[in-house]
Amino acid sequence: AATAYYEAIIERYGDNPDSFVAAKFELAHLLVKEKKYEEAKPILEEILGFYPDGVPSSLPPEYKKLAQIDLAKITNSEN
Repeated sequence: AATAYYEAIIERYGDNPDSFVAAKFELAHLLVKEKKYEEAKPILEEILGFYPDGVPSSLPPEYKKLAQIDLAKITNSEN
């Protein structure tokens, strides 16, 4: 049910970068919790693409950090 909720947010409010990044992170995080790493990894990488290194962003910074943490979990599980 949560997946459908976040997909609906992306569909309805995807033009709003804050809502888009937040919903995408929550989807990816659900996939990480389910250990569906191959599905989660590209979503997390997409999120990090919204936060170029060294460039200030108007997006909430917590999603960058959380995406990095989940991506590190995936990397550690692959090793």
